[in-house]
Amino acid sequence: ATVKVKIDNLRSGKGSVALSVFEESKAKAFPGKAEEAFETRYISLDGKQEITFDLNVPDVPFAIAVLHDENSDKKLNWFLAVP
Repeated sequence: ATVKVKIDNLRSGKGSVALSVFEESKAKAFPGKAEEAFETRYISLDGKQEITFDLNVPDVPFAIAVLHDENSDKKLNWFLAVP
């Protein structure tokens, strides 16, 4: 099956969007183990803060994980400050 995906309101047009589709049978891998996903894509933003594209999905229940990878290093970079 194919679905149309629209991602908008991104913080910036830098880097890329990483998107992984997980079948229900891979629920324990969701959202961080892209190597176990049905499909994973890295879509370059090229300055855009909105993208629309077609995505192949399985014919079973699934979930989609989306990450804005602003520095395109294919890693989840975050900082937690605790006062």
